Amino acid sequence: MRSDRYLKAVLTVIAVALCVLALPQMETAEVMAAYGQPELAAEGQEIGARSASGQQAGMSLVEESRATTQGPATLPLRWHVTHAVEMNGGLANTYCATTVLANNMTSSSVGAQVEWFDHSGSSLGYSSGTVLSKRSFAFFADTDINPQPFLFLDNTSADLGDFAGYATVHADDPRIMVSAYLVCRTGSGWSAALLGIMPIKAFPVGATMEIFQAAIPATGTPPVVVPEVPE
Repeated sequence: MRSDRYLKAVLTVIAVALCVLALPQMETAEVMAAYGQPELAAEGQEIGARSASGQQAGMSLVEESRATTQGPATLPLRWHVTHAVEMNGGLANTYCATTVLANNMTSSSVGAQVEWFDHSGSSLGYSSGTVLSKRSFAFFADTDINPQPFLFLDNTSADLGDFAGYATVHADDPRIMVSAYLVCRTGSGWSAALLGIMPIKAFPVGATMEIFQAAIPATGTPPVVVPEVPE
């Protein structure tokens, strides 16, 4: 009899713990649904279900194809990301990885690639994704380090090992906006605390740069407001 009560108590504790794990993701799904984004709400529910099943440690929420294609990127160069890193060695108790975001504001899908380089300029390969119209796509250097909050975006992982270098972004349409971020945590596990999300400089090249320069005055100097001197 005593052993039965003990077993019931243990099962109750486990059930409560699983509910606590699932609750944050379910709340996120409710928020997405409230803002009229049912597809993101459904994704949030799927993530919550995975958490509740006890698969949070080491789970992958990226596309099944994680392998980076070797060789140079095949699409035209559009952006240059000045810094990219995967640091899973715990230097000074800091674990960091780069996320590159490609934003498509056109009316059709855009094929995009992110090519990763080490500090010597040697290509580590590239990862590909399709950026849907009016959507964003996240390219992760790796997901060994939890890349939240970018998991709700369409995404893929290059599955790279530790490296420090830079990245280039390629696309079949020059009208693409790119930003990059360094996500750092206290550990590599999914429960590790977030230390910070720091922006990384990215600048357009080629036809993309010409599009961004189209509205800049020919003199290169934007007009300034001259304050009036009080009489």
